Amino acid sequence: MNNPRTRATNCLVLDESGTYVGDIVRQRGSTLWSLQRRGMDRPFKRDIPTLDAAKALAAEYPQVWGGTNFKLGQALKFYAFWVTLLATFTVAVHFAAVD
Repeated sequence: MNNPRTRATNCLVLDESGTYVGDIVRQRGSTLWSLQRRGMDRPFKRDIPTLDAAKALAAEYPQVWGGTNFKLGQALKFYAFWVTLLATFTVAVHFAAVD
């Protein structure tokens, strides 16, 4: 007997150019959906109640599918580098002006 609730269901996600970027997956034995990007070991969004909600969420965040996630740690390091560089430049100009 085939119970549709126990079968995992996949729905492909394509970007604007038609390239495959990931899947919307219904977990085995559940009615909840998750979003899985190609190349990831685990979903980046779980427990989505309906397939329509999962499709809407997938369309809402194309940058996640493209692999351009915002990385806070990397952004903070970049910011700290430029602040340090600017402070060093300011101190150097100050000492050059004083002499």
